[in-house]
Amino acid sequence: MKAQIRYSTLVAIAFLAMLPGALAAQDVPAPADTAREVTHTVKPGDTLWDIAGQYLNDPFKWPDIFRRNPDVVENPHWIYPGEVIRIPVGAVRPDALADAERAGNVVTTIRTIPAPGQSATTVFGPGGGARMQPRFEIEERGRVAGVRPGEIDAAPFVVGEKGPMLAGEIVGTAERPGIAMDVRGRRFQLNDVVYITPPPGTGRPTVGARFTSLALGPIVMDSARLAIPTAILRVVEASPGQPVAAQVIRQFGTVEIGQPIIVYTAVASSSRLPVASMDALEGRIVWVHNDPVLPSLQHYVFLDVPRGAARVGDRFTLIDQTRRGAADSTRPPEPAALAQVVRVTPYAATAIIVDQELPTISIGMRARLSARVP
Repeated sequence: MKAQIRYSTLVAIAFLAMLPGALAAQDVPAPADTAREVTHTVKPGDTLWDIAGQYLNDPFKWPDIFRRNPDVVENPHWIYPGEVIRIPVGAVRPDALADAERAGNVVTTIRTIPAPGQSATTVFGPGGGARMQPRFEIEERGRVAGVRPGEIDAAPFVVGEKGPMLAGEIVGTAERPGIAMDVRGRRFQLNDVVYITPPPGTGRPTVGARFTSLALGPIVMDSARLAIPTAILRVVEASPGQPVAAQVIRQFGTVEIGQPIIVYTAVASSSRLPVASMDALEGRIVWVHNDPVLPSLQHYVFLDVPRGAARVGDRFTLIDQTRRGAADSTRPPEPAALAQVVRVTPYAATAIIVDQELPTISIGMRARLSARVP
């Protein structure tokens, strides 16, 4: 009797296994990996370096954040306001986690483990979802082929002490609010339309003409000033007798009424790998953008080099032989970092740090040309 029962059971199992689509996979919940994560909404001026310092207490751990967010951050040098960065709770330092919980910035992330041939889905909280993109690999340090698209447009640069010559201005908003309001402190966002006065001598712009808006920064090098691009504007209305209207089509920072504008020049980026150079070209760091405590990857430095000597894509080795901003002949020279030129003006060359060995980057540090774009 027992043998018959065992035989019947085996036959039933075999029969079910032969049924096409028996016990369809969709009826069985897929396994999932559930984790709590801190979310950080990117603000103007944020870098992965800063975010790692804020949440992980170690800015050198920024690649960990990059690897966790391949669906958001395609290029570790560029993150944009409004993007949401995710950081596993277990990696966040306790005080930063407490602040995030009070602000409601801790979510439960459910990542479905995919079946073979399927892609994963990450879901935040009870609903919604975003398809995960293939993970991007960290480029080998110091081996970036050239200046990336967009780096030239967004890079701060040095102009005359009174600001850029022949500059126009953002003069108002094209929006017509239903109630009276003071627009003098109005800040504009992507796709907003503003009224502008074009730079003198450029004539009345045509629809499609582009301008760069700027925020003026501090005085550098005693007789020059920092200019920080905030947006690229495209003219959308230029009828005779009417104000010129332009739309914010790319945004790098805060856009406000009163900011100067200059004609946008599309500078060709360099995609070729610089080759080692024996040119005896040296300069020094005259300013570090945003005055970080420890300048590192993604930060901008400004190099005082002979006029016309540096080109976009050139690389300079930063030499650590300074103490408190002055050369110190008692210290042996050591390579501290590698900086790549992304913009050049008659006053200085703007360079972004792409590799680093020592955390000693400072004003006054020597910069020696090590590779030049052919």
